[in-house]
Amino acid sequence: MKTNFDFLLFGATGDLALRKLFPSLYEAFLNDLLHEDFKILATGRSKLSLEEFKQKLNDKSKIHLKDTTKWNDFLEKISYESVDINNLEDFKKLKNNLRDGKDTIIYFSISPEFFITCCKNLSELNMNKDNVRIVLEKPLGMSLNECRAINESVAKYYKEEQIYRIDHYLGKSMVKELFEFRKQNPHFNALLNKDYVKSINLYVLERLGVESRGEFYDSCGALRDMLQNHMLQMLALFMIDINSTNIRKAKLEFFNSLEKIDFKNVIKAQYEANEDSLSYLDELNVAKDSRTETFVSIKTSSNQENYKGVLIKLATGKRMAENKVYFDIGFKNGGKMYIEIQPKPKIKFLLKIAEEFKEFEIGICDIEKMPPYERLLLNVINKDLSSFNEKDELESAWKWVQDVIDNDDFTMHKYKAYTNEIIFKD
Repeated sequence: MKTNFDFLLFGATGDLALRKLFPSLYEAFLNDLLHEDFKILATGRSKLSLEEFKQKLNDKSKIHLKDTTKWNDFLEKISYESVDINNLEDFKKLKNNLRDGKDTIIYFSISPEFFITCCKNLSELNMNKDNVRIVLEKPLGMSLNECRAINESVAKYYKEEQIYRIDHYLGKSMVKELFEFRKQNPHFNALLNKDYVKSINLYVLERLGVESRGEFYDSCGALRDMLQNHMLQMLALFMIDINSTNIRKAKLEFFNSLEKIDFKNVIKAQYEANEDSLSYLDELNVAKDSRTETFVSIKTSSNQENYKGVLIKLATGKRMAENKVYFDIGFKNGGKMYIEIQPKPKIKFLLKIAEEFKEFEIGICDIEKMPPYERLLLNVINKDLSSFNEKDELESAWKWVQDVIDNDDFTMHKYKAYTNEIIFKD
C-alpha cells in the first residue's frame, strides 16, 4: 500500500533540489512508485510566481530526464511559496498549504545553520507530530562539536525516529550490497577475517578538481568532504558482522572499534598544476596560503576480534588519474580481491593456481537500477531508516577524525594533477 504524503522542500531553487531531488521524485512518479495523490510544496527565498518556478524546473531539472512523457502531470503536483526562514508568518502560510492527516516529509536542502530556526518555527505550529519526518542534508557541521550542537538542537523538536540524515552514498546499490552480498554468501564472507586477510584498502578517486566550489572546499577539504562520512559508512558496511539485525547499531560499534589515529599514519596533500589543471592554490576562491588537503590517506585498524591486526587504509583525492571507487583487499597468501563500486560495479579475484596468480572477474554492471536519491527518498516515504545515519554513529565518526582535523603540525605533500602516485606513498 503506497503512502499518501505532502513533501515540503526548503531550498527548492538550489542546485541539489533542481539537479537531484526533483528529477528523483519525477522518476519515482514516472515508475508509479508514489501515491497518486501526493503533493510537493516547494519553498525558496526567491520571490517567484508558480509559473516562474515551473519554468525554472523546465530549464534546470527536465534536462536530467530521459523520459519526459509524464513531466507536465508531475508539475501539476507542485506548488511554490517564497519563504523567509526567520519569519513565523511565512511558516503559517506553509501549514495552510499542507493537508491535515497526511504524512508530511520536510526536506532541508539548505545550509545547516538554518536547520534550527526551521525546526523551531515548524514546532511552533505543531508541525512536529508523529506523522512528520524531516530529512537533513550533509554536512551536519564541520566538526564533532558542530555536529553535536546540530543534533542536540534538532532533538529539542523532533524524535530520533523522525530524523533522516541523508548520505547519498548509502543510496548506491553497490554500497548497500557490501553488507547484503556477504550476508547472502556466507561461504565467501568466511574468508574475510584476520586469519586470511592482511589488508583492507578503500579508495575514492576523482578526476575533478574543486571547480566552482573553491570557497566551500577550502573550508572543508577531503577529510571532511569524503572520508569522515561516505568512506567510513562504506567501510562499516563491508566490515560489520553479517548477523547484525540492527545495521545502525552495528555501524556505531564498528566506528567505536577503530584504533586512535597515529599522526604518522596520515598523509595530506594538494594537487599541483599539470596538463589543463591549475594547482589547487591557484583555483578560484582558494586562499594562496591554504593548508586544506585535496588528498588524504589514513592507516588504521579495528579492535573487533574478527579483524584484529588487519591493516585498514582509507584514501581519497581530487584531480586523480581516474574516477573510481573501490576496495582492494589483500590476502596473506598474496592473493587479492577487488570490489569496484563505481563506475563499473564488479568483483575481481587474484587467486593462486599452480604457483601462479590468475585473475577472475564477476561483472555486475546492471546493479544500479535506481539512482541513489530516488532510492533514499522512497525510503523516507516508506519510513525505512536503515540507510540513514543515526545520531550516535555520526558523532562517533566525527570523534574518530577530530584529532586529525585539529592537528596543524603536519607536512603538506604535493602531487601532480591527474596522477595517482600519492596514493601509494608510505
